[in-house]
Amino acid sequence: MDLRLTPDYRLLTLRDVEADAAEGMDAAVVAASAGVTGSTGYVLVISVAQDLIPVDVRLRVLGAEAPPAAPRHEYEIDFPSGRVRLGDTGVSGITGELAEGPGVYRIRVTATGRAEAADAAHRFLRDHPDLPTAQWGDALAAYAGLEHYLLELWRLGDSPEDDE
Repeated sequence: MDLRLTPDYRLLTLRDVEADAAEGMDAAVVAASAGVTGSTGYVLVISVAQDLIPVDVRLRVLGAEAPPAAPRHEYEIDFPSGRVRLGDTGVSGITGELAEGPGVYRIRVTATGRAEAADAAHRFLRDHPDLPTAQWGDALAAYAGLEHYLLELWRLGDSPEDDE
């Protein structure tokens, strides 16, 4: 699943389409703002480096074999319906089915190009102070995808029962 967007409020989310996105969201957003990623256990939050240039996100579901451990940006997220939504906190996003089905997944986030995209956005604003915002899209298109996130998921097991 691939997505290119300019996220509202510099935030990307990955969640089950039926997840209650509100519970714990404030803390997850604060964590993401401080260190790129945060989680509620039901929603993954990513704070992107800038909000002018479209960001690329790739969601990749791995097979049963988990990759080697990574020290940062890994979370366990429950996807009880097996249907996911990847997008921003507003209306931009896509939905899809997890091939491995519903359950708890481990998610690893790998970010690339954050500093480069932030620098490009800063240079753009500095070099085009009089360009009308209606023309920014075409001018910024050359930088699209400079900031990129790879989300790798692998299934750990079934979702907990409702009473847990």
